[in-house]
Amino acid sequence: MVEEPDTVVSIWPTLPANCPLAGAAPCDGTFFRLTDSSDPMDWVLPFERHGEDKVATFSSELLCRSHAFSILPTFDAAVEFRNRYGNVFRNHAIVKFRVSPDCGVVLQNKPPNPHHCLWPADAFVVPPETEPAE
Repeated sequence: MVEEPDTVVSIWPTLPANCPLAGAAPCDGTFFRLTDSSDPMDWVLPFERHGEDKVATFSSELLCRSHAFSILPTFDAAVEFRNRYGNVFRNHAIVKFRVSPDCGVVLQNKPPNPHHCLWPADAFVVPPETEPAE
């Protein structure tokens, strides 16, 4: 019996032109993210939350960033980020997850800001070990 090769079907939207941004590199390690859902497996890209009318007004850089997940390198950085932007993230939970280089590419926004963008690769699957961090 001949086995069919696995095919990767992306569940992620096609990235806009010039995206990911220059300097993005394969990601590897444990990260944290804020989620407005009680389900830590709820991964929605920012542009999907904004709606087509708002996204149509984005600059090319912001449009690219809206196709990435916002992630943070440490639990403390996630808490600080949530507190700093409390008007938006006050009720968000912090979840922890692990990614490997085949998950996509990551870019730190503007050091020393700890916020990173994670652009998912076609093969990216929500990490099964995503779990509440608090």
